[in-house]
Amino acid sequence: MIVVDKPSRRYSVATDRSGEIIVTVQGDISQQEKRAVFLTVHDLGTNHTSFQDFVSSPCMTEIKERSCFIHVDAPGHADNAETLPDSFQYPSFQILGEDLVTVLDFLHVKYVIGLGEGAGANVLARFGLAHPSRCLGLILINCTGSATSVFDAFKTKFISWKTDKEDVSQSVESFLIYHKFGHQLTNDNPDKEKIVSEYSSRLHTTINKRNMKQYVKSFINRKDLSLKHAKIDILLITGMLSPYAQVVEKLHVGVDKEKVTMLKIERAGDVLADAPAKVAQSILLFCKGQGLLTSVAMPGVDRSRTFSASSGGSNDSPNNSQRLSRGMSMEEYDKPNIRRLNKEKIVSEYSSRLHTTINKRNMKQYVKSFINRKDLSLKHAKIDILLITGMLSPYAQVVEKLHVGVDKEKVTMLKIERAGDVLADAPAKVAQSILLFCKGQGLLTSVAMPGVDRSRTFSASSGGSNDSPNNSQRLSRGMSMEEYDKPNIRRLSLTPNESLPPIKK
Repeated sequence: MIVVDKPSRRYSVATDRSGEIIVTVQGDISQQEKRAVFLTVHDLGTNHTSFQDFVSSPCMTEIKERSCFIHVDAPGHADNAETLPDSFQYPSFQILGEDLVTVLDFLHVKYVIGLGEGAGANVLARFGLAHPSRCLGLILINCTGSATSVFDAFKTKFISWKTDKEDVSQSVESFLIYHKFGHQLTNDNPDKEKIVSEYSSRLHTTINKRNMKQYVKSFINRKDLSLKHAKIDILLITGMLSPYAQVVEKLHVGVDKEKVTMLKIERAGDVLADAPAKVAQSILLFCKGQGLLTSVAMPGVDRSRTFSASSGGSNDSPNNSQRLSRGMSMEEYDKPNIRRLNKEKIVSEYSSRLHTTINKRNMKQYVKSFINRKDLSLKHAKIDILLITGMLSPYAQVVEKLHVGVDKEKVTMLKIERAGDVLADAPAKVAQSILLFCKGQGLLTSVAMPGVDRSRTFSASSGGSNDSPNNSQRLSRGMSMEEYDKPNIRRLSLTPNESLPPIKK
């Protein structure tokens, strides 16, 4: 069972055309000026708990602590909601997306990052296109553009469904199961029965079945969606095993690649369950590109090994070790360069350089200025600063001393293990740090992390490929997250959370 650190708060928001929308706020909304604020909308067959559970997962801990999440339930999708009256006209996806701005106004929120899955991603895309001044960017998981392409994929599998019965008809249930777990329902999957049983159980418990049908109907009847004229940054995420992978690729065709990026995750269909760390990592990189969450380390980075939160602090506690132990594997870059450890060779090569290309008298003047320098303090720095040193550097303790008493929101320190001359001993770590720092300033937002194999995870265009030998050699090393990539069977348990506090008007 996932434990939420602070109680979530529920609100009922009256909209002009979409009726009453229930929102669940996770995090302190009063601190929005200092935090990233996310607006989430769920997929078919679920409600806000899908994103609430994801946000509460270990790989999202660092992001959650510095963010606030506004989880939206589609009309009639709150836990144990009453059946919508017959007189209620269920909103189209376009209307629902446009009406989400009412939620922001109700909560006095200026800007948000949209985070949606499936049907919810489509709704949020329409929100972002309609209200670009209120949306800093969109992260859309398995977002579909064309209505007909999706319906055609299902119509040969499922019979028509009836809307006059209270139970979820077999055809609707099958539609939702394939929509959610299509990649895991192959005949040779030993967990197929468990997946279907647990998901079906949830469909018949907390979510009102008749209301659920209305959301599915709106999904099937939605109008085509195009991102070609998007004015905000958008990240499309899909799994290579998702039944919607090709549809997402089609949505990515013809868009402005400076605005819209696509991430395809290997060995994943339901990416929130199969590769949560990859999704968390992508969310963080996207936010850093918008100038948000600049002080948050990459998910999975072991701070106790590489980062110093303060000169005397330590992050070696069991909890931190468990939470941050997985992540970027760069062992080959981290291993000491044996050739550089040959003492005589090092001295000889360096001495040779001193006596050749660099003017010796000018060098002396630079050394004298270094020795006669005045004390330096960063305590009143008004700009972001990243201090980098190696744990084997003779200046490691001096850099730590410089980091004492500074504003940790402005000045961060990175200590690299098994490195002295960090540019020579750990160039990949330095390059990675430079990129993360620049992304925090809103620069280099379209650059992938050093070492990430674009041909495996990123699609530069819907039909492009980066499988050439040069690209393979240049990008083959990097982040190793095999254990996160493996489908997490435990996350397939869809047991509902405990009921939330009463609705506040």
